[in-house]
Order: sequence, then C-alpha cells, then structure tokens
Amino acid sequence: MSDAGLLFERGLDLNARRVFLVGDIDAESASTVTRGLLLLADRGPKRPIQLWVSSPGGEMDYALAVHDIVRGLPCPVATVAFGACMSAAVLLVACGEPGHRYATPHTPFMVHGVSMEATGDPRSVAALAAYEEAQGRRMDRLM
Repeated sequence: MSDAGLLFERGLDLNARRVFLVGDIDAESASTVTRGLLLLADRGPKRPIQLWVSSPGGEMDYALAVHDIVRGLPCPVATVAFGACMSAAVLLVACGEPGHRYATPHTPFMVHGVSMEATGDPRSVAALAAYEEAQGRRMDRLM
C-alpha cells in the first residue's frame, strides 16, 4: 500500500487537506488527529484544513488537547459533523473557524452534564469531583 493509502487509512487525506476523527475520543485518536493537523499545517500554513468528526464522545482531556491544537494552528480549520456528534465531540466541531462549522443534514448532536464514576477514599473522590466540575465549566466556556 502506498504512503498516501496508509495515511488515508489513519484518517488523513493529504490531497484534500482533511482529517477524520471517527469513533471514541481517546489518547490514540487524539494523537492521530493532532499529528494529521500539524502535518497539514506544516505543509501549507495558510491553506484551510477540514476536520470531519463522527464520535460518541470520549475523554474530555483528549478533546481539549485537540481543541487547543486546532485553535493554535496558523491556518483556518473548518469542522464538519457527520454520523453522530455527542458529548466531547461537540466541542471539537465548535472549535472550528467561525462561519465554517458544518453538519450533514441528519447528524444528531447531544451534550450532557458532567458525569463520573469513582471509588476510593472520600478525599480522592472529592478531588475527582472538583476536577470534573472544572472540566464541565471549561467546556461551557469554550462552547
């Protein structure tokens, strides 16, 4: 398989300057997406990039990492939601260039309040709860 074919399999279309995030937002998907975005920005710092998102959401820390990369790029990033866009994935669509945030006609969006599961001593649970509440406030500000 060619290098372009391998990149496309990993969610990167070099010719069309598109990066795809399909599935859960986790360490691996965030790493793949950020590497793709940085590569395209390096190859054309003024040329627009499209970030296509279809995700049930995932880990907010990784969504925020992708968000920060998108907002820090020298080139404009258009975002396109397709399939389903839920939870932390909504943040990624919202971080696109103003006026260049799109969704296909049948894309459902869903945002929910902060949720968590925790076990352990009360101090650890309280610290985790405070952290999660701060994450929720951060997402509210960024949306």
